[in-house]
Amino acid sequence: MYNNINFLNTDINTDLPDMFSGFFIDLRDIKTETNVGMDKPGTVRAFEHLLKGDPGSETELDQMIHPTTCAQYKKGL
Repeated sequence: MYNNINFLNTDINTDLPDMFSGFFIDLRDIKTETNVGMDKPGTVRAFEHLLKGDPGSETELDQMIHPTTCAQYKKGL
């Protein structure tokens, strides 16, 4: 399923702790309106920081990957 902007849900890491054993990051070059302001290794590092609970990591991702949506998560599928 593709959307005009990418789905990014950083809340799930704290909303459902210990629920998931891993997460998937899609690093394919698919044209959308979302801009990623870092290279692929930097993106992976930023997500690693988020999963470790590093302060400011969620803000960093929100600033570097935008616009995004997580309305489906907030509303509930």
